[in-house]
Amino acid sequence: MPAGSAKRAFSGRGKVAWLRSVERLLGEQDWPGLLLHAPWGLGEAQVMRFMQRVPMPSLPAGAVWVGAAQARTLILQEKLEGLLERVLQVLQDFHQRWPDEPGIDEARLKRMAMPNAPEALWRALCDHLIESGQAARNGPWLHKAGHAVTLGAEEEALAGQLIPLIRAAGFEPSWVRNLANAVNEPEQQVRQVLLKLLRSGELYQVVKDLFLHREQVVQLAELVDELGTEAGIAAAQFRDRTGLGRKRSIQILEFFDRAGYTRRLRDKHVPRKHGVDFWHRLS
Repeated sequence: MPAGSAKRAFSGRGKVAWLRSVERLLGEQDWPGLLLHAPWGLGEAQVMRFMQRVPMPSLPAGAVWVGAAQARTLILQEKLEGLLERVLQVLQDFHQRWPDEPGIDEARLKRMAMPNAPEALWRALCDHLIESGQAARNGPWLHKAGHAVTLGAEEEALAGQLIPLIRAAGFEPSWVRNLANAVNEPEQQVRQVLLKLLRSGELYQVVKDLFLHREQVVQLAELVDELGTEAGIAAAQFRDRTGLGRKRSIQILEFFDRAGYTRRLRDKHVPRKHGVDFWHRLS
């Protein structure tokens, strides 16, 4: 674990316990004791450094390697299970609060679940949840298994009518009630299909009952990236480039904030360095 990571991971008695466990390792070769006080486990590079001082002839009891080669983490199984459970609980809470959303992008999920975790360990946790079938990936989003949706034959037919209308509207989306009138179908039925398309990744919901196609969102994200600076983007700048009204411009910029592509800084919207990858949705 790099020095900066150690500072973030430990505080107070936890830091004292860690230092004492390092001392015991050097004196008594107590690998299990060291792992017990390593909240994020030990990165492979750190294990190699310790092994130059203290040989480890076999894997400590209850410890496992997780992650990709050259970026593995040695961690106690019980700690690994606790971290995985924490991620799943955050996903579950998110689905309960926003049941119509497709999931959370990995960067935002990390900020919500364990912002101080080393990146290599975080990647390993996400991969483990997916490989074990406890979570699934939908483009850049992660969601709990079973959260995905499928369309019936009638819903597929209705979706075939709705998607061209949404795409034709450009950056100024149509309200659900207007779409329902256009296809001569009940508003609730149209809304239900649109929400399913949202969870499948075909659409995004800017505000309630206002949807954009994913290709339109990619174009808007490219514009945000083009306009973006460290100072951020003002609603007026975005309005002038898109030709949208001020209200709609603010709604779209706030959508990018919620999605994790930008963050709010006073009255500006700053692109995140590791924001959600909307482009991946088109692959």
